Amino acid sequence: MQTKEQIYEDFQKLKSNKKKVEYLIGHRDAQKAHPGQYTHLSINWDNLITAWSDKNPRDYFYKQVFGRTYQEQMDFESAQDGKEEELNERKTGNPKPIKLQA
Repeated sequence: MQTKEQIYEDFQKLKSNKKKVEYLIGHRDAQKAHPGQYTHLSINWDNLITAWSDKNPRDYFYKQVFGRTYQEQMDFESAQDGKEEELNERKTGNPKPIKLQA
């Protein structure tokens, strides 16, 4: 019986997404054939296979959670950080010093 940590370590050693998908499919099929070996794990193999089959797995995960690609989310968070900083300046009364050009 493998732990989630052992599965994760083995998964990280794989270099290509194709190999990772094959590894995930192997575990999914093994879970179907031997469910008793996987009762301690709560892993949705099909979702992982779909994600790692995607051209950009990170974008797939970000779209599922945030509804945006990774870059879109980073741009959104950067814009939000600027708004929060401006709001904090107003609340504290400590605006950033203005740089004057000579």
